[in-house]
Amino acid sequence: MDQEKSEPIVLWVGIDPYRFPGYRDASRLMDVVERAVDRFPPGTVELWLFGPDDDLDIELTRRLSARRWRCVMIGQGVRVGVVPTETFERIVNLIRLHAPDAAIAFNESIYDGREAASRWVDELAMKNT
Repeated sequence: MDQEKSEPIVLWVGIDPYRFPGYRDASRLMDVVERAVDRFPPGTVELWLFGPDDDLDIELTRRLSARRWRCVMIGQGVRVGVVPTETFERIVNLIRLHAPDAAIAFNESIYDGREAASRWVDELAMKNT
C-alpha cells in the first residue's frame, strides 16, 4: 500500500552537536535525534539543526517563511547549555515575526518531541490502539 507523504507541519529547531563544542559523542546524539524524528507521522516534521556560525536571521527566516507551520518546536539543547540566551531570544522572536500563527512548543528531552508538538497539533497525538 502506498503511504502518502504529508507536508511538514512542525519545524523542530535544534543545535547541531557536530558544530557546537562540548559534545563528546555527537554521532550517538544524532542517532537519538533521528529516532525521535521517526516517532512523528511520516513527513510531518522538518528538523533544522544550526551551528554557532549560522546566520539565524537568514537561515531560520528562510525556513519559517517556506510554508505555513502549525508548530515550531524549540529543542531543549537550544534552551539549556551551550546556546547563549540571546540566541534563544532571537529564535523566539524570529518565530513570532515569520510564523506568527504557529504555536511554539518546548520538549523536555530529546525523546519527547512528538508529545511536545502534539500539545498544539491534535493530529500528532499518539493514539492508543
